[in-house]
Amino acid sequence: MQRTALPQLGDDHLLRPTVDLLQEALYALREVLDHQSERGPDLANLLRRTEQLIQRLAAWGAPERAHEPELCWVDVGSHGVQLHRTPISVADVFRRQRLGLGAQTSTRATAQDAPDSTAEDASHAAEMVQAFAATDEGDPADDGSDDLQALMAGGDGDGDGAKHPGHAAADAEADEDEDTATPPRRAWVFTSATLAVKNDFSHFTEALGLEDAECAAWSSPYDYPAQAMLYVPQGLPLPSDAGHTEAVVDAALPLIRANRGRTFVLCTSLRAVARAADRLKQIFQEAGDPFPVLQQGDAPRPTLLDDFRRAGNAVLVGSHSFWEGIDVKGDALTLVVIDKLPFAPPDDPVLAKRLELLGQSGGNPFMQHQVPQAIIALKQGAGRLIRSETDHGVLMICDTRLIDKPYGRRIWQSLPPMKRTRSQDEVVAFLETL
Repeated sequence: MQRTALPQLGDDHLLRPTVDLLQEALYALREVLDHQSERGPDLANLLRRTEQLIQRLAAWGAPERAHEPELCWVDVGSHGVQLHRTPISVADVFRRQRLGLGAQTSTRATAQDAPDSTAEDASHAAEMVQAFAATDEGDPADDGSDDLQALMAGGDGDGDGAKHPGHAAADAEADEDEDTATPPRRAWVFTSATLAVKNDFSHFTEALGLEDAECAAWSSPYDYPAQAMLYVPQGLPLPSDAGHTEAVVDAALPLIRANRGRTFVLCTSLRAVARAADRLKQIFQEAGDPFPVLQQGDAPRPTLLDDFRRAGNAVLVGSHSFWEGIDVKGDALTLVVIDKLPFAPPDDPVLAKRLELLGQSGGNPFMQHQVPQAIIALKQGAGRLIRSETDHGVLMICDTRLIDKPYGRRIWQSLPPMKRTRSQDEVVAFLETL
């Protein structure tokens, strides 16, 4: 997979004439459908979707709006190409939602200059939701009440997933100046089990432009010091080392054996998943260990989870889709191994642009954006371990930066207050009692 920002593509790049050809094909299709759409609802629907594609394609290549920085970028995968136009900041989009202005925010003059603004705003709203996490399919039911809007960001009861607000004052008129608009009576409630960084929500509230948000954090009902142990092994190479994945597997083997399987190995990349799974299979086969290895991609996620629960001694190796939305309670899962701190990949063009703008404004991109995002992702992965008041287990994080780097302290202080150790013998002894 390759992600590239539009400004990085040269004028002679193959994508540019390809987009032009696609636009011409859509215009030709629209011309045909204009004369045929009255013959049936399916053709009318096809015409509507063609119009939407034309608008979205035009919006993708349109110049950036100065008051609302955006980035056009390309996602090239093995099965196709996706074109994206992503707002660098969602604060203005969310402010319009809070004001009840919805997507119709352009003045009449602006709409004449940019006839595709409606499509762009719709895209922005979708990007706003995606900035929190993936949404469930379908919109929540609209009960007609505007008194309360709730957005669950990373909190479906256990800190996973996200639900976006239903309909925030749809069809609201925006003919008057937005800055003088009076906000309607509306409360937005955000809940999450993983969103805070050391009980601090500022990275989230600032991103949404919520200067006056009231924030509160409550401790977990779980007795983490008694139920769980955080283990950072000694002597591991840095995550950038070519042999890091193999070293992670070797360090985890004594724990997996003491735990009699019942392990999640969570990796930050699909490449690491493949390497870790291959090494585990090879070692188990050569040593005669009775632990089946389940690898992401070999079967759908629900099937892998069913097989994991059914086996009772399996080792499941997965990437980001297994860091959240997974609920395996009890003795079926008592060891979670995380290969490295989940910093976002540096080749993400949207991330690179956001960090660039944050630096230009005098901020610290690494500490203000990258570290908080890594903390939230790490808390999601760590949350797979303790799922009830009776669960017990070990969280093993195979990244020495958690100990050696100055920012590491901020990270582990944001994790649940498990008993911490760097002693393999202590961890093995604890697992053998489970």
